[in-house]
Amino acid sequence: MTPFGIHVDAPADKVFALMSDFPNAPDRISSIKRIEMLTSGPVGVGTKFKETRVMFGKEATETMEVVEFVPPKTYTLFSLSCGVEFTVKLRCVPEGSGSNLSWECETKPVTLVGKLFSPIGKLMMGMMMKKCVMKDLADIKRVAEGK
Repeated sequence: MTPFGIHVDAPADKVFALMSDFPNAPDRISSIKRIEMLTSGPVGVGTKFKETRVMFGKEATETMEVVEFVPPKTYTLFSLSCGVEFTVKLRCVPEGSGSNLSWECETKPVTLVGKLFSPIGKLMMGMMMKKCVMKDLADIKRVAEGK
């Protein structure tokens, strides 16, 4: 999937710290309602949490695992939901005095149900997903810029 992105007028290390502070995500991303940390200690590879958010008008809870963590540049989350593996990569790249924040998702159906619903999923990953992701990125931008 083509990455979605936004420019943030804040340094990359600050933006990365905000976007990878999973326990406090509901305080800065309006669509996230709850986070339940399933592992303790600092965030890194192996960190797991349950995220409850509003997607397409309904609450959904997914278990996420950090599978790549390279501060202050990138992290990757993995989730298995409805027979589909989701791999979500967030990147924060310095640009001038600010940074570019991007989000990219790959999906792989792994069960019969996942494969049957894959065409519908691809439609959902289009414009509706872009709208949801861009709202999340705008929320991070607003907090990072102190607005």
